[in-house]
Amino acid sequence: MGIQDRAHLAARALGAVAMALLLVHCDDGGTDPNTDTYRVEGFVTDADSGEGIPGVSVTYRSDALDEASTETDEDGFYELEVVTHHPFGIVRAEKAGYEPRTVDIYFDTPIRRLDIALTPALGSD
Repeated sequence: MGIQDRAHLAARALGAVAMALLLVHCDDGGTDPNTDTYRVEGFVTDADSGEGIPGVSVTYRSDALDEASTETDEDGFYELEVVTHHPFGIVRAEKAGYEPRTVDIYFDTPIRRLDIALTPALGSD
């Protein structure tokens, strides 16, 4: 076997090892050991009437840009499962006809209750 053949085999072997290491590094089995899972839930209500608001978009975003979103049900209730690198972030609730609202959240427990009252937008009557 010539020197070029050996160099070619060595390069192929090195490439295969590099690919295997990359796959092992990228495949975390679907879970990242540096993240935690939390749940935030609550009601989004009309600040004037106290009634639940259906169809409100509720979004969580962390400083690390982890994100989760959902919409409130017919009673204004929402529930989000949050997988994040940090136990703090913001929850934003918004719907046409209301002023959007952003609230800071800190997960000091696995499940947090966060009720949000939206103020009707001016001229939305």
